[in-house]
Amino acid sequence: MINPSRKIARLPNSGRPSRIEGPARRSPVGTRQADGPVRVAVLGVGEMGRRHVRVLCALEGFEVVGVVDASAAVADAVAGAFGVPRLRDEAEAIARAELVVVATPIAAHRAGVEAALGAARDVLVEKPICASLADAERLVLLADARGGQLFVGHSERFNPVVRALVARVPPARVLALDFWREGPPRGARRSEGHRDDGVLLNLGVHDIDLVALLGGGPATLRRAEGNDARALLTLQAKSGALARVRVDRNAHVRKRALTLTTAEHVYEGDLLAPRLTVTRRDGGKCEEIALDSCEPLLAQARALHDALHARPATLATGRDGARALEIAERAAHLTLQALSLEAPSLGVAAGKGALAEKL
Repeated sequence: MINPSRKIARLPNSGRPSRIEGPARRSPVGTRQADGPVRVAVLGVGEMGRRHVRVLCALEGFEVVGVVDASAAVADAVAGAFGVPRLRDEAEAIARAELVVVATPIAAHRAGVEAALGAARDVLVEKPICASLADAERLVLLADARGGQLFVGHSERFNPVVRALVARVPPARVLALDFWREGPPRGARRSEGHRDDGVLLNLGVHDIDLVALLGGGPATLRRAEGNDARALLTLQAKSGALARVRVDRNAHVRKRALTLTTAEHVYEGDLLAPRLTVTRRDGGKCEEIALDSCEPLLAQARALHDALHARPATLATGRDGARALEIAERAAHLTLQALSLEAPSLGVAAGKGALAEKL
């Protein structure tokens, strides 16, 4: 149960603009009152899973009914720190929950999501949705067949900089997008048993998803170059805007930044600070835009609560996650192919790819 002494963050109905609206909320377990908290279990409580538990325990709209981890010591530590039950296995966790958060290593995403959806539970899975596009397609179809809602934790959508841009700039006005996601290798990720899935699956999917969010819909991959550690992608947003995504996991300094250009303005955002400025292209002065201070994971949890109750929410769906994974997977394949041919880069033919056509 939630510790009653813990500070509670309320869940106001913000009325923020949205691109995604979920279907009516149902209760798979069938015992919860309509206005009661959503019972949630967290599978995998390493670095990201622990953060989810912290945020969910701070919101009265959720009740964390249990945590599970491959490491009994890790599960015990998180359960003790937040005053929630430590459960025996994933099956027990899924049986207790209405919503299942899957924050296991990427290779285990498919099995956890599949089990939860098979039991008609709603699911939030960490990004990327899973390890392969074939698995992603399977999960999207299973969610449709079993009636569960499938969401993907593309939490960068809820960075204060991104939220401000979504509110201020309609996709039709966007002419160009530029993203930088750079920094030193993260040894901690290796120590938690995460396999090396390459820079595009581990990092690039963040900004591929943001191109779709800010550009009004699924993007098209136009060009990919680089290698397993760094890559440069050129995409075209649904709005027609051209977007460049740069990822580098061997940079000396961390950088998470974006530039959004319209006919009248240039917006420059630092996602780490966070900070957002706007400059008129006709020579006006640079002005800073006020941002809210809500951390992305907390804002995402509030959006998840909205989506589960059929209210608008800018949350990534399973289809959004699968489309981002499709582009990352195709780009990774093309960069490896280019390297094997000893070519500096490889152009990509126009087209949205198989998944975008199906979904």
